[in-house]
Amino acid sequence: MKNIHLYTLAYCGALLLIGSLTVGVYLFEEKIVDTQKRNAEIINVAGRQRMLSQKVALHYRNYVAAEDMDSRALHHQAFMNAAAMMRTSHQSLTKGALALSKADPAYARLIALYEGEANLGQRVIDYLGEAESAMNQVAFGSPVANPAFLDMAAPLLADLE
Repeated sequence: MKNIHLYTLAYCGALLLIGSLTVGVYLFEEKIVDTQKRNAEIINVAGRQRMLSQKVALHYRNYVAAEDMDSRALHHQAFMNAAAMMRTSHQSLTKGALALSKADPAYARLIALYEGEANLGQRVIDYLGEAESAMNQVAFGSPVANPAFLDMAAPLLADLE
């Protein structure tokens, strides 16, 4: 009888250990998945910024090249939408919902990229400012031969990758 009681206790202990390990592994995996999900959101927004910077340049060039008012209006609106989305994405990434807390391991990398030597954060803002300025000049009848933002595009695209 004593052996049966001993085996029951050993069996319950083993089940408790297995259950504890299972819960521990589940919690660990959940944390990893949450971190990966957050990183994926940030990468998605950064990729969106790259795509939008290309759209801004494309619609500017198409606007300048358009021969009729309907095409110009279409490209002007597409340019404005892309610029607004790029600005919103940038703010979301740096100061908004996707901004990282200082405790997040990716925080140091993001700060180094956006505020460090690459100064990507300010370059995105400058790019948008130059692009909107060039579009306003063209829209009001004073075309810019070689707008500065088009020269800024290639290095910016490389750093947004």
